Amino acid sequence: MSRPPLVRLAVDARASPLLLSTIVLLLGLAGVLVYALVPQATVVLHPMAEPVTGQVELRADPSVVAVDVATARVPARVSYVVVDVVEQAITRGRLPSADAKALGTVTFVNRHGQAVNVPADTIVMTPSGVRFRTTSDAAVEQTARAAVEALEPGERGNVARLEIARVVGPLAAQVSVLNEEATVGGGQSSTPMIGEEDVARVRQLTAERARAEALSKLEGEVRGGESLVLQTLAYVQLEEQLDRRVGEQVSSFNYRLKARVSGSLVAPEDVERVVRQRWRPTLPPGRYLPAAQLQVLAPEVVRVEDRAVLLRVPVQSLAVEAIDADAVQERVRWRPADEARREVARTLKLVADPRVELQPRWAARALRVRVVLDLSEPKRDG
Repeated sequence: MSRPPLVRLAVDARASPLLLSTIVLLLGLAGVLVYALVPQATVVLHPMAEPVTGQVELRADPSVVAVDVATARVPARVSYVVVDVVEQAITRGRLPSADAKALGTVTFVNRHGQAVNVPADTIVMTPSGVRFRTTSDAAVEQTARAAVEALEPGERGNVARLEIARVVGPLAAQVSVLNEEATVGGGQSSTPMIGEEDVARVRQLTAERARAEALSKLEGEVRGGESLVLQTLAYVQLEEQLDRRVGEQVSSFNYRLKARVSGSLVAPEDVERVVRQRWRPTLPPGRYLPAAQLQVLAPEVVRVEDRAVLLRVPVQSLAVEAIDADAVQERVRWRPADEARREVARTLKLVADPRVELQPRWAARALRVRVVLDLSEPKRDG
């Protein structure tokens, strides 16, 4: 006769945890709802602030394995690439010829505006006395170009641009003359011959191309979060080959260059971490530096020592007047918005009038108070 009550008690015991959980959940939701409906005042303040700038020097070193804020050192990684470049060069050198005369062009300029005919064999010359003759007629209305040939063979006829500046004879009163390009070919035949200048030129072109290819390869080696420090690029020539010799009479030749190029890579996040922790500027009393306002700018390379790089990092922030948020909350709580605004403006030095916004809109006063600092440039009326 006693078993039914025991069964009923067991059923109640199993149901009680679920009932308690439901009650707790409902109470929590009710609390959140009540809290959400409690009026809140948001106080927006424009505190006094002034810009602060400075710089931090640090060392990016391949021998460092981890960021060391105390010694201002960060790790650097050295990456190496090998490039192999072949360049074909056109031979500009010419086989010497004692009988060859320099050739070029000159420009005649009309002095008066009336068309002037400059016949072939007109003599023009340089201030040093190197003479040339025109090899074709030129009708000069405003300007006209004509081919010229040095009167005497040899290298003396190879003059720089703008050297030919005088017309010989009566035409000098009607036209002026100048050579916009150097004259060439004096003392040289038309037969190509590799000269030292040809080799020097192709070496320079190939080295520039090798550096460009190496830079592209090094940039491809950059891992996520790294930057290549261009000032650390080191170029080592491993091998060069010239398929022809100086003095050979060929119109073109090939030059091959093999080189190793290396550069140091640094993680900007490591640099910023050191800068943020080491920069401690002297501030006016009552001012502080908001972390969100600190800006770490692009580093400048001071010098490179072997593979290590000394960096100077500019930094800027705002020194902001400290405000007691608890005191502001006490002045605003349970006050009408206008009265709270006047009270805050009376007790604080601000660069613009404070704003007090109540939510929900129907609320006249607020229990909860949130203080927000606006460090942007305040808008001015008008």
